[in-house]
Amino acid sequence: MRAHKHFRLRVLGTLALDTVNGEIASAEPVRPRHLAILCVLALSRRAVRRDALAAMFWGDETDAKARHSLSNALSALRAVLGRDAITARRDHLELSADLPLAVDAIEFAASCESHDDARAADLYRGPLMSDVFVQSAPDFDAWLARERGRLERAFDALCARRVPMLLRAQQWASAAALAEQWLRTSPRSTVAFTSVLRARSGPGTVAAYRAALSDFERLTRELRDQFGVHPDPVVLAVADELAARAASEELGKIPVLDPTKKPGQSLAGTRPGPVDSTGAGLPPAPDTPRRRRLSRARMSGAILLAGIVVVVGALRWNRTPRAQATDASRTIVAITSIANIRSDSSLAWLEDGLPQLITDNLSAAGGLEPVAPVRVRDVLARSNAPHTGLSSVQSLDVARRVGATWAVRGGYTGGNGAYVLDLDVREVRQGGEIESFTVMADDPVKLGQLAAARLLDIAARYHTASGEPPRFAGGTPDPEAYRHFVVGLRAASEGQFATARRELDAAIAVDSGFVEALAARRDIARGDGQASLADRLEAEIARHPDRASEWDRLTEQVQQAEFEAALPRADALSQLLVSRFPNDPRAYELRADILMNAGQFAAADTVFQHELSLDSLAIDAGDGPCAPCTAYSGLVLARLWRGDFAPAEQAARRWVSLQPAVAGAWAALAISLEFSGRLDLAIDAQRRTASLARDPAAVASLGRMMIAAHRFSDADSVIRVLRRGDASAALGAVDLEVTLARERGQFRRAVAILESTRDHAGLDLVLADNLARIGRLADARALYEFSAHQQAPRDVHALSPAQARAYAW
Repeated sequence: MRAHKHFRLRVLGTLALDTVNGEIASAEPVRPRHLAILCVLALSRRAVRRDALAAMFWGDETDAKARHSLSNALSALRAVLGRDAITARRDHLELSADLPLAVDAIEFAASCESHDDARAADLYRGPLMSDVFVQSAPDFDAWLARERGRLERAFDALCARRVPMLLRAQQWASAAALAEQWLRTSPRSTVAFTSVLRARSGPGTVAAYRAALSDFERLTRELRDQFGVHPDPVVLAVADELAARAASEELGKIPVLDPTKKPGQSLAGTRPGPVDSTGAGLPPAPDTPRRRRLSRARMSGAILLAGIVVVVGALRWNRTPRAQATDASRTIVAITSIANIRSDSSLAWLEDGLPQLITDNLSAAGGLEPVAPVRVRDVLARSNAPHTGLSSVQSLDVARRVGATWAVRGGYTGGNGAYVLDLDVREVRQGGEIESFTVMADDPVKLGQLAAARLLDIAARYHTASGEPPRFAGGTPDPEAYRHFVVGLRAASEGQFATARRELDAAIAVDSGFVEALAARRDIARGDGQASLADRLEAEIARHPDRASEWDRLTEQVQQAEFEAALPRADALSQLLVSRFPNDPRAYELRADILMNAGQFAAADTVFQHELSLDSLAIDAGDGPCAPCTAYSGLVLARLWRGDFAPAEQAARRWVSLQPAVAGAWAALAISLEFSGRLDLAIDAQRRTASLARDPAAVASLGRMMIAAHRFSDADSVIRVLRRGDASAALGAVDLEVTLARERGQFRRAVAILESTRDHAGLDLVLADNLARIGRLADARALYEFSAHQQAPRDVHALSPAQARAYAW
């Protein structure tokens, strides 16, 4: 803007012209229509045609009268602003470049572009000229709607950046005021509404929770009366949470909400309108795909569920969070942030590596219960917090959300054989500092061991000493092996499995007895169907039992008992795993797998709900990863398998409402609708899945649903799309084409398609069934026997005869 401003035009939330002398502003008596003309000239990016301006404000008058009225308006403006304020060139009008006029809307737009969000938020006082109405001026109304929409979109983007920042900084009052203004601008914004509630409840007191509930009731009425909008299920879930907290006598013990509650029910007492099946919720954040182990029961379920687990199993989902009660007798430690102080790129891996090292050593030593680093990373990702370099306030907030009693943060430097780590330890409940310390070592692995030893020493002094020396993790003494391991783990957690394979192989090459790296690589091999490689890695792990952590030993025993079908032993071991690691969602997931394999779906449902209750990212439902979010997959599958279709659909809809940008949630809803016979709705949901996942398996599932609905021409279109894809998509096209032929009763054509396909691995049993149907029983029997008793060429585990027959059936 110009250095000297003598006039100020206020158009955001009001319409007024002020004369500014120093710090004193006095209003100019100018007619609203004339000020509206000034606003059009000020906000136009180029000169405005005189006849267009006349038509905009006097469109119902004759041309002569409209021009005369415009001339009078311009004269009135020049009388206030100066005779040279408005220049006329031929048939065009514009404000003089020398006019000392400041316009709040222009300053707002400039502040948004430069990301000066604090100033932009101060400038935006409401919609453009919200109290102005110009009679019989439809062209002006159209212009105003366009400009108002442009500025409102800029304000939305501003709020999406600034409100989370204010919340992280615990500036509750400022966050609440801005979020409420945001909600009035975008009354359908779930994130704006939840941000208001989160800000009001931020202090964490009963009074704050009640104030937030009061705001919920007030804003619900306003939105209903003024805009005809009802709260989204996500907002209702937050209100439920706050009601539960306000009602709790002890704020540290927050009741777990009933996840089977219908979307229209709210503990806050408001009856919403119909739930939008689109599940509009928070704006999408980058989706982080995860791969998880699929048990035999879930693998067979994937077949029955038409490929849903291919999509669902590759994602980790969100959940409306809740605070987690902690056991006062245990010290739970969260390593929230360890920053690379000098931004040394060669040491960047230690930002993940040191928390993992310290956590591994604390787990091995006992006495302190560490929070898994993946849970901390998930919370950071979902709350849009920086990965490292957290403030003490942010560190305490993250630790509280994962149920920790201690928050540990710090920074490191290194080089030339010397590594230095500074750590700060704080007590979460009160926020006070327990101790700060520095450790030095000649390699990162020793640095992690020394840091763990100091934390154990602090715990011994803070509580009671055990008198036993710490036992550190037997992972690897080699820093280079550990570096590859950490990079591989991070890559696997982000779905970058090619990188994960390469890095884990490099870690094993450096240290062949590195059990954690061996186990991680084995799990990926199993997911890839590389049974012989998984067996070799398994054998190598068995050669180094002394180097496995307690977690590795227990999970290995559980999985081995499950593989050997020793279900009572697997059940007992999985219960032990949960009791030993009650804050690790992976323990609940493994136990639920055991129960699902045993057909105990109701018990598995309960375990999945316990897993969900670990999600403590309070009121921050987002689209990033979270450790317990795989539980939604289990809830939907367990309920479908025991025939509880309505509760399965409720869980899926809850999911979609929380994460409308996550493909897995829509896949779960689609299969729930398909099971209940509502195929058209299921197809609509699966279309959303395919558009979000961009995965051939999701497209193939869409085609199967279309076939089930007898929409054969639509299925033909899906087949054509898949044929244009890669090898896996082409195989999906073959599968669909064969299925479609079978549905049309064309079994010989189905056989011909499969026999002419060069690579139809995975469809052998489908071929066998088709052979049987056309009378080629000997060929069908031979193929069944091959599938039942031998390993297929692609190195996958052989099926039992019963499994082979069940698959074909």
